[in-house]
Amino acid sequence: MVVLLVALLLQCYSGWSTAMPEPVISVADMGCSKALEVLKQTGNRGGTLLIPPGVWMCPPLNLTSHLTIYLKAGATMKADPHADWPLLVPLETYGQGHDHPGPRWAPFLNGYGVQNLTIGGENGTIDGSGAFWWRRHWLGLEKHTRPSLFECVRCQDLLLEDTTFKNSGFWTLHPVLSRRVVARRITVLNQQWSLVPPALGSPNTDGFDPDSSSDVLLEDSYMAVDDDAVAIKAGWDCAGY
Repeated sequence: MVVLLVALLLQCYSGWSTAMPEPVISVADMGCSKALEVLKQTGNRGGTLLIPPGVWMCPPLNLTSHLTIYLKAGATMKADPHADWPLLVPLETYGQGHDHPGPRWAPFLNGYGVQNLTIGGENGTIDGSGAFWWRRHWLGLEKHTRPSLFECVRCQDLLLEDTTFKNSGFWTLHPVLSRRVVARRITVLNQQWSLVPPALGSPNTDGFDPDSSSDVLLEDSYMAVDDDAVAIKAGWDCAGY
């Protein structure tokens, strides 16, 4: 019902505002990782990572500055939980992992020191394959903190618009120590509490968590999650900012 309502509302929207700076590289030509590496080789020019209609399985990606991820209508960029998923040290503002004290799994879409990053398009979907991580959590199989869907640390000028983010393993959208962040007309959907396998809900799947950040705007958005829709964070205890 929720997805139908969102679809009907979007039919009333007459245009899309996300630009597609050149060069435009499609994941249909070479897959997510190689397409992103081609864009990184342009230096500071950046460009557009185009996600065409269909379901595109992707490993975790390290994003770059001056990048636009443009999702066409009917496109799904889906995390591959069986890919080579790196471990990262705990965030400096936390000092340890959330679920477990040691390292944490890298976010699906990860940035550090990135500037001028846009994720948008025509209300395509970014899917974190959360059920894989929720099940491991509930069964006590996971030894590290689960991955967020999108995280950007010490970033500037972030724009998230006209995109559906769903099935995050952990917090969905997490800008940290960042400035000038805008999220508008986004949808966040994470499975809510249920007795249906493979998991009893989607634990800790906050929608939008600006963390130790400034100049943040969230507007005209919808979230249905299994924790906080919006949580303004400042790290933990003495490590927090």
